[in-house]
Amino acid sequence: MKLVIIGANGATGLCLVQQAVDAGHDVTAVMRNTDNYPIQHENLKVVKGSVFSVDSLVEHFQGGDAVMSCLGTNVYRNVTIYSGTIPVIIEAMRKAKVSRFIVVTSWCTSGYYVV
Repeated sequence: MKLVIIGANGATGLCLVQQAVDAGHDVTAVMRNTDNYPIQHENLKVVKGSVFSVDSLVEHFQGGDAVMSCLGTNVYRNVTIYSGTIPVIIEAMRKAKVSRFIVVTSWCTSGYYVV
């Protein structure tokens, strides 16, 4: 499969990218800053893109079978990372004709335990 992974720099994204390439998938990792990305693999392409710009994403989504989002934040007040980006991502997917979208999030779970 050809997977496009957004939020590939975070802890969850890094794990997902590694698992995907290890499983033999072709992966495009889209991120703001591609400097010093720790994973290198022949099936991995690391590219710059903005989750706030449809035009920035469409070219990277072309030919993809699925878009996977691991977007997250360490800001806990007035969070708009999800509500502000999902419409952009969906529009880019429509333009690129990608129909599968998987979202993984662990936002606001750090340090909170239920006993």
